[in-house]
Amino acid sequence: MTTFSDRDLLLTGWIGERPDTGRDLAHLLLTPRTSSVDPADMARLAAQLGLSPATAGPPVEVEDELSYVLIDRPLIYLVLYDVDDRISRPVDDEWIRAAKSGTVMLTCGLQPWTGTTIAELDAYLPRATLYMGLLSAREDPTTSLGSRRP
Repeated sequence: MTTFSDRDLLLTGWIGERPDTGRDLAHLLLTPRTSSVDPADMARLAAQLGLSPATAGPPVEVEDELSYVLIDRPLIYLVLYDVDDRISRPVDDEWIRAAKSGTVMLTCGLQPWTGTTIAELDAYLPRATLYMGLLSAREDPTTSLGSRRP
């Protein structure tokens, strides 16, 4: 598997709408932090995560054996199998409510995203090369990952 550290990757999130139901859908965007990360390595990571090109049609459902989202308030963890690292980010209650539907849309961008606003995100998405997939999301009340470094 292509190896990255959490210093190489940026994980951000927002609430969008499911095209099939109109209900809230939690989204995550995984991108390189800088242009020093080779886009070919990001494409390999996207493939290893089970994602498909955004232009290939509806997003695939990713098997839990490849990746999933673990909710451990106030953080979420993107769990990547065959990698000894988990990427985390803080989220708010609205994002957690949307993720509790059991599904999160993961989008992997091959180019860095350095924005901070929805308008900048809206400008990034159409120009970036993207891979997408639907990941399962779950809370694990029996463990607390917050007490150890992911």
